[in-house]
Amino acid sequence: MSPDAISMIGFIASLPLLVKLIIGVNYAFAGYMYIAPPIIIVADIEQDAINIAPVIVIDTEVFYSNRFNEVLKVEYGKYLQSAYYTPIGRALLSLLADGWSLLTGSTDNNFLLKEVYDNIDILVPPKIIIIGDLKFPYIRGL
Repeated sequence: MSPDAISMIGFIASLPLLVKLIIGVNYAFAGYMYIAPPIIIVADIEQDAINIAPVIVIDTEVFYSNRFNEVLKVEYGKYLQSAYYTPIGRALLSLLADGWSLLTGSTDNNFLLKEVYDNIDILVPPKIIIIGDLKFPYIRGL
């Protein structure tokens, strides 16, 4: 074994258990997101939607409106980015992208959202899992 490999193994072995757990869960979520559909939770929230790792929370009003497809496509784009960069990696990149947008004074400079909006036509999840207090039996397709 090379000395670099031994020092890397020693570094990983010396990490606290909590750090190892966070890294493992981060990669587990990314792995889930590569092979499984997003979990959609319908709830009353302030924003149109929030994306938290494999879960997308969509406002009840948006879910029952004509804007659902557009909002879901944007959130699915973020979902795919989280699968690629891992949820923690995308969160850090999102902070950088949002900060850069604030510094430049234009939301057009957010490179993560630009990537999503440039590919909006192909961002249709093959399946979704919907959880929530649905007002009536409701079947939705994209």
